[in-house]
Amino acid sequence: MNTTTSTQQNALTLVVEEAVEAKLKAREPFTALDISNTLKARSFPVRHAEVAPIVRDIYASGAMTYYDYDRRLIDVVTDGGTKRTQAFLYLHDETKDRDYAARDQDALPPVPHDQARSLDDAVAAGIATSPLAALRQITPALAALGGRQYGASGSGGRRQRARARRDGALAIPRAWIAKAGWQVGQKFRLVVGATATGFTLEPVQGHADDQPLVRVWSDLRVRVCKTKLRLTAVAPADPLQFDVQNGALCVERSDG
Repeated sequence: MNTTTSTQQNALTLVVEEAVEAKLKAREPFTALDISNTLKARSFPVRHAEVAPIVRDIYASGAMTYYDYDRRLIDVVTDGGTKRTQAFLYLHDETKDRDYAARDQDALPPVPHDQARSLDDAVAAGIATSPLAALRQITPALAALGGRQYGASGSGGRRQRARARRDGALAIPRAWIAKAGWQVGQKFRLVVGATATGFTLEPVQGHADDQPLVRVWSDLRVRVCKTKLRLTAVAPADPLQFDVQNGALCVERSDG
C-alpha cells in the first residue's frame, strides 16, 4: 500500500469511527449501512463495502461493549424491496431490536466526484485517531490485565470476577455460557438461592412466569441488568463462583 492510499485509509477509518461513536453516545441502534449512508449524506466519497468491515472491526475490538452495546442479526429488505437479507444491528443493551424501524435499507448512491469532500478534511490538524480509536487500543490491554472489560480468572477455573460494566450490570463470562450449552435467543429465569449469596439462571420451560428473565444475545453474551441484580446479594465487582447443573448456571459470591 503506498503512502497516499495508507493516508486515505486512515482518514476513512477515522470518519467511520467518529460516526459510530456519535451513535454510541446517543444510544441509537444502527447498522453498518446507516453509517455509510450517514457519511455519504455528509458528501464523503465512501462505499459501503469499505465502511462495513471497519464497523465490524470496531465491534470485534470490544470498544462497543464499553458503551454497553451488543449486536444481533435482523432481517432487512434491500434493492428497493426486491431482496431480503440479514444485517447486524448494533444496539444498546436497554434497547429492543423491535425499536429499530429502518428495515427497508438501500445504499445511497456514490457521491459525485466533483461534489465529494476530501476525507482529509475530516481529520483535524495534529489528530490522527478518534477517541473511539484510542478505546479500541485500550480494550484489549484491559482484557489481558483482567480489567474492566473482561474480568480475571482465579485459580481452579471456577472462581472468576465477572465483567463489570458502567451501567452496574453483570456480564456472565462467555466460557461458562458455552459450557452450559446455551444458544443465542434462549431465555432464562433468575432464581435467587435460599442462602441469598447467589442466584441461578434456569432455562425457561414452556410459558414464562413473572420471574425476572435474561436472554442470550449474539456472540453468547448474557447480562443481568442492575434492576434484576438488585434482587440478589451479588455485585458486579464480587469474586464469583460458577457451576453448571443440568443446563442451569449457578452463580455464587465467593467471600473466601
